[in-house]
Amino acid sequence: MRIRQTVIASVLVCTTGMCIDFAVGSDWPGFLGPDRNAKSTETGIARSWPEAGPKVLWTIKLGKGYGGAAILGDEVFVLDRVGNKQDVVRCLDLATGKELWSYAYDAPGKFSHDGSRSTPSVDADNVYTIGPLGDLYCISRKTHKPVWNKQLLKEFGGKKPMWVVTQSPLLYKDMVIAAPQGKSAGVAAFNRTDGKLVWKSPSVGGLSYCSPKITTLGGVEQVVMLSHKGPVSGFDLTNGKILWSYKGWSCRIPITSPTPIGDGRIFITGEYGAGSAMIKVARSGAKFSVTELYKTDVCGAQIHQPILHENHL
Repeated sequence: MRIRQTVIASVLVCTTGMCIDFAVGSDWPGFLGPDRNAKSTETGIARSWPEAGPKVLWTIKLGKGYGGAAILGDEVFVLDRVGNKQDVVRCLDLATGKELWSYAYDAPGKFSHDGSRSTPSVDADNVYTIGPLGDLYCISRKTHKPVWNKQLLKEFGGKKPMWVVTQSPLLYKDMVIAAPQGKSAGVAAFNRTDGKLVWKSPSVGGLSYCSPKITTLGGVEQVVMLSHKGPVSGFDLTNGKILWSYKGWSCRIPITSPTPIGDGRIFITGEYGAGSAMIKVARSGAKFSVTELYKTDVCGAQIHQPILHENHL
C-alpha cells in the first residue's frame, strides 16, 4: 500500500509500500475529509514542487489496499489486507511512520484485485472500518481491541458484489451509518458505543460501490445513498424512513456518491455509459418531490468523487 499525502491531505493508495509527505495541518478523520466533500480549509499550499518531487519523510510496507488514510491529531489510520485471509487496522505515527498498534481479524476469501477498499473513520475514542467482505468493526484507540463488530452482508441479507464491499463508515452524532443494501435493509445506523441497531431503512436495491452521504434537503438533514442500478434515495436520520427516490438515472457499476450542490440540487455521475444528471429535491409539508433538471453525456466520473468549488464541478 502506498499513500502520498500533501498538506491538503489528498490521498492515493497503491499496493507497494507507503510514504507520506506532510506539513502541519488540520485533521482528515475519514473518507474525503472532515466534511466528506474532498475539500480542505488549509491555506498557504505550495504552488510548485521541486523537480524531484516533495521529500519523502518515511516509507513502510503494508498489505494490499485501495482505501485512503484517516488522520486525527498525530496518528494515521489505514486498513489493509494480508494473504486473502485477514483485514488489518493499523495506527501509525504521523511524524515517523512507526506502527503504534494494529488489530487483525479473520476475513478469508479470494476476489479480484485483492485488498481493502475503504477509509477508516476516527473519533476521539474509536476507529471504525468496513472490510471488503462486509465486516464493520469498531476498535478502541485505547485498548486496540474490538468494542463491537457487525457482518453487513450476513446480517442484512446482502450479496457480495463483483468488486466486493467498497464503502467507508459515516459518523453522525452518536451513530455509525453504513449501507448494507441487502434484502432486509438499504441503510442502517448503529450506536457508536455498543453497536446496537438504532434503525434500518427498507431495502432499495443491490449493493453499490458508493458511500453514504449526509446533506440537508427541504430543511431536513438526511442520508443520501445510491443503489446498484437502482434509485438515488434520501433517508430520515431519525428512523431510516425513505423520504424520496429518483429512478431516472442508473449505472451498472456506481462508484461515486451523489454530490449535494445546494438549493436542493444533487449531482449524480458515473461511467459505463451512464453519464450524469442533476436533480432537485423539494419539500411541501411532510412530502418530498424530485425534479430532474438535466442529463448529460458530456461527462461521467468513473471512480473519483466530483468536487464542488465556486459553483463549478
